[in-house]
Amino acid sequence: MLRGDQRGVWRLVGPLVTTPRLHELLAGRLARLPEAACRAVDILAVWEPAGLTTLEAIVGADQLELLDRSGLLTVRSEGRRQQVGLAHPLYGEILRARMPTLTRRRLLLDHAARIEAHGARRREDAVRIAAARLDAAGTADPDLLVRAARLARYGQDFPAVERLGRAAVVDGVTPEAGLLLGEALHELGRYREADEVLTATQAAVADDFRLLASITEIH
Repeated sequence: MLRGDQRGVWRLVGPLVTTPRLHELLAGRLARLPEAACRAVDILAVWEPAGLTTLEAIVGADQLELLDRSGLLTVRSEGRRQQVGLAHPLYGEILRARMPTLTRRRLLLDHAARIEAHGARRREDAVRIAAARLDAAGTADPDLLVRAARLARYGQDFPAVERLGRAAVVDGVTPEAGLLLGEALHELGRYREADEVLTATQAAVADDFRLLASITEIH
């Protein structure tokens, strides 16, 4: 579904819709591939975009070349990095839907661990780590979720801010998490929900001030 109420910019909201024909086409292509190449496709379904050198180290350059010749992936340059993705945006939806739950969980946690092992230096890394851990386990460290929501907000990716913000306030609204979630809901046109979250956030801020005042009086 498209929305046109975000400062005049049309955005896709909700999952893409696959077709039986596309399922058949992808299944036919995968059936002709060796196991190692199918593994690379599964990784891309969960990780994309993924760095070319990273994938080469995991599955081998020959398997990626095979996928390239099969028309299943694309390679694009981002500065000095080359990023690999699936050739069709719906391929990932199909592959994730047919993937065993524990396989997807393992790949997501591997992805988060690999980013962390490389220092998580890129601006979007916190978002990718938080999203991977959230998808894999249904939760993540609250501080990580807030940091990721903040970065997603800088990129005006309000659906991501909403998802990360909701996870961050599961155990209670904090001022920054509440503000991020409330703003995201407002930007997505969910005004009543935004008002409810912002009201709860205001109450949390007031409670923090009262607690600080009581501690100050004690000391």
